[in-house]
Amino acid sequence: MGDSVQLSLQKYVELRLAEREKELISHTVSVLEKQVVSQQKAIEQLSLQIKRVTEEREELKIKVIHLEKEIDISNERLILLQKYSQRGQKVDEEIFENGSNEIKHKQKLLVEELISKKRNTSTSVATSNVSTKESINPFSIKEVQLNKPYSGKPSFIKTAILNEYINHISQTDLNTQFYISTTSVCKKIPKYCFQIEYRLLCEVFTDSIIGNSNIVLLKGYPSVVSHKIFELYCTKSNMLDLLKIIKDPQQRSQTRVIIGLFNKCVLALEEMRKRSGFCQNYSIIKDRYPHVQFVALGRYE
Repeated sequence: MGDSVQLSLQKYVELRLAEREKELISHTVSVLEKQVVSQQKAIEQLSLQIKRVTEEREELKIKVIHLEKEIDISNERLILLQKYSQRGQKVDEEIFENGSNEIKHKQKLLVEELISKKRNTSTSVATSNVSTKESINPFSIKEVQLNKPYSGKPSFIKTAILNEYINHISQTDLNTQFYISTTSVCKKIPKYCFQIEYRLLCEVFTDSIIGNSNIVLLKGYPSVVSHKIFELYCTKSNMLDLLKIIKDPQQRSQTRVIIGLFNKCVLALEEMRKRSGFCQNYSIIKDRYPHVQFVALGRYE
């Protein structure tokens, strides 16, 4: 028989805590990396905005020059008219033309100078944008586009909230098995029968919040659209038939039925856990679309 390695309980606990701390650090680093990418993109957008403002300013300068030119020509005509009127002489149009041509020539040189400066500015801004794109992503990770919250009401999840969630869920006892089927949450046998396991639900929500995927604050609570959570759940649990239905745009009515059953299962699971002495982690809120909310740590401002 091979030699067996025995660890004291204290040593085992220390190892498990070290592993958990390592996971937390890894998750935090991942979130920070994505934040850096987001900030780099914001810098790019700001550079483009500066470029547009600069171009608009130069265009306004050119318009001002043209207006000044017209004013100078009008003033020149007025002065000449006054002189010839005082002398009782007839106005010679060639005099106007010669004076106007001289003014036009000076203004043309100024306009060309401004256009040249504008081109140089555009080139330098474009070069700056290229160098920014080349230097982006210092951690060599894939670019992640943060999902914008709809209707302008929800806000992005802050890093502190992400860290608090990860810390809480890592300390949650998921060894106790909690699962429920749709037949248990409906008075009649439902059209779609499937089972939801609490441990896997936590895993899916955690994946979403770590990846900042569709995460928003609704009424102060971190939330993910139920449809997205269930889609990930189907993928992880290999419920491919249901996954096919909810991904089909032609079966929206059936998708609503399935998501409604899923939401009932989430609430029923939390009730089961509360009866067993555990705190409630998730709830369901109906905003524009139903969302799964993390409520264990209270409301965030």
